[in-house]
Amino acid sequence: MRFGLYSSAGTWTCEPKQQNRGFPGGLGHEHEDATLFASWGIDYLKYDNCNNQKIDAKSRYTAMGEALRNTGRPIFYAVCEWGENKAWTWASAPPVDANSWRTTEDIRDNYASMLKLFKLNVVLNSYAGPGHWNDPDMLEVGNGGMTETEYRSHFTLWAMMAAPLLIGTDLRTIKGPFLDILRNKEVIAVDQDPLGIQGRRISEKHGVHVLVKPLQNQELAVALFNESDTATRGNVTGAELGLDGTRKYRARDLWQHTDAPLGDSLSIDLPAHATAIYRVSVTP
Repeated sequence: MRFGLYSSAGTWTCEPKQQNRGFPGGLGHEHEDATLFASWGIDYLKYDNCNNQKIDAKSRYTAMGEALRNTGRPIFYAVCEWGENKAWTWASAPPVDANSWRTTEDIRDNYASMLKLFKLNVVLNSYAGPGHWNDPDMLEVGNGGMTETEYRSHFTLWAMMAAPLLIGTDLRTIKGPFLDILRNKEVIAVDQDPLGIQGRRISEKHGVHVLVKPLQNQELAVALFNESDTATRGNVTGAELGLDGTRKYRARDLWQHTDAPLGDSLSIDLPAHATAIYRVSVTP
């Protein structure tokens, strides 16, 4: 287990102030806060963007980034400026040196919101890499606003995009099928692959998105996502995946946990809003 805290790069956090009381942010007090956080042994800081006094975002997030590094404690630094200042273009490198940055507005527990955030984040694959991640916000799996199929797509797409998998539901009350989604070790392994590469969308035809994510040991993760409201057939060829036509491959379905030889193409009937994900490897 890791210990995480929340604060904001402003005078107050995003918690609504009531009766003139609230929670102070870190603006102007970065050194004191970082030193205190390190003394408590924290491992993760989410640093929000509320009450920022209209001060330049990069300077505010730089101040806390430098303060965290000066503590000497390795602390995962999650910048959360909602994508308003295109943090993906500056947050990964010094002097900010963040480990993740929000690329989007806050997610809502419905399919339209999940789809919107996926589309905003999937095109930013070139900015992500080991230790520095695009963050399209937390997972809504289990909160009740989407179907099991939609939550499975949500989890799969976030894993393909190498996004932080932050559970945003109450694990004391989550229902069994939704907990099973969060516990799919094979999908989690795609997200956590040591190469740290965000999946790339290689095609979008008739409402079907095809994503490919290189994995260690020369394997590939392949996802086919049907964003439309009707069932359709998803298809991707071996050539589109960059496979060697002289070799034989197998495809493991990571939701059905089954293996099958991979021919010239990968095809599947996809219900509305469904996603299939495969791990493709060379047959020995």
